[in-house]
Order: sequence, then structure tokens, then C-alpha cells
Amino acid sequence: GITQTFIIFSVRFGFGHHVGYISVGVMMLLISAMGTTTGINDLAHMHILSGILNILKSLNGAIGIALGVALPLYLLKDIGRNEIMSLNPNAFITLTICAIGCFGFSLLYNLKGTKAYMCGLGGFITWLAYLLCFKLYPNSFVATLFAAAMCAVFAQIMARVVKTPSSIFMTISVFPVIPGATLYYTMYGIVTSNEELAIARALDLVLVIYKYILKQFNNKIKP
Repeated sequence: GITQTFIIFSVRFGFGHHVGYISVGVMMLLISAMGTTTGINDLAHMHILSGILNILKSLNGAIGIALGVALPLYLLKDIGRNEIMSLNPNAFITLTICAIGCFGFSLLYNLKGTKAYMCGLGGFITWLAYLLCFKLYPNSFVATLFAAAMCAVFAQIMARVVKTPSSIFMTISVFPVIPGATLYYTMYGIVTSNEELAIARALDLVLVIYKYILKQFNNKIKP
């Protein structure tokens, strides 16, 4: 909430152009992919209680993000323009940013050397898989499903090469397809009473999260 308030006033004083665009980027730092991955891993190994607790912790964090962003928007009456963020059409730029971003997240999780670079490569591969699939079949859910599958394959390979648990590479490399913008616009639709936007983005969010959890679970139960 404090960060969102700062963003709103920064834009009002001319230090930014669009509250939503800035908020989506900042929000990615708070999304708990690690908690979801750990929870699914626990469930796959029949650690039911810890798995449920980790998943609930991630969901609780997502709700906190949505409410924290929504409250300043509502109180400060800063609804702004109802624009949906679009991807940069330059594939080279998006691939480069995904690689750099995942490398940065690996440092956040205290990974160093080869592991950190491989996380950056994983982000590159994940987004490349998404772009190629979306080019052939323009459906976000299908493209995300395919990208997550490629990310899982990459994580398994790296786990054997670097002798490190695959969940580390999977958690960080999957960040390019984590639905941070979808979460933001779901909340935005609720705050602005735009039921059509809220429902559409909420359905996208549920489908992507369901796909991600299912892929993680299937990956863990393989012999």
C-alpha cells in the first residue's frame, strides 16, 4: 500500500506517466512463486499439511498484493486511464529483459556463479517457448502451458548438470509467465467497478495458476 501510494504521487508530480504500468513491474517483486513451488513439492511427497500451508501462504500474499494496491487507488481516487499493458513487439528486447530479470531474481535468492547464469538462461528459454507457441497458436493459456513445460524440462536438466534441486531453477525461470499483470488488472477492474474486465482477468489468472500448479505436480510425481 505504501509503495502504491508513492507511485501515485510520483506520477502526479510528473515522475512517471502511468500508475498501472509502474505498479505491475513493482508487484512482480512480491509474488511468491517460491511458496507455491514448495507447497506443490510438499504435496507431491505426501507432506500434506506443510504443502497446504505453503500454498495458502502464497494465496494470502497474492490477496495482500491486490488489496495493498487497490486501497490507495480507491482512497486517492486515482483510477486513471483504463489501459491494458501490452507486450513490447520486439522479441529481442523481451527475451533480453526476461534473461536479465531472472538473473536478478537468482541474486535475490542468494544464488551465485553458474546457478545464477543458468536461471537467466532459463528465463530466456521460458519466454522464447512462450513466444514461439503464441506465434503458432495465439492463445495465452496454451502458450503459458507450453512455456512452463519447457521451463520444467530445463529445470530437470540443470538439476542433474549442476547437482542442485530442480525447484530452484523452476521457481526463478518461470517468472516471465507469472501473471503479475493479470492480478493487477483483476484488482483494477474490481476497484473501478468494471465487472467485465475483472471477471475476464480473474479467469485468466485462475487458468494460469491452475496450469502452473498442475505442471509442477505432474513434474514431481514422475518416477
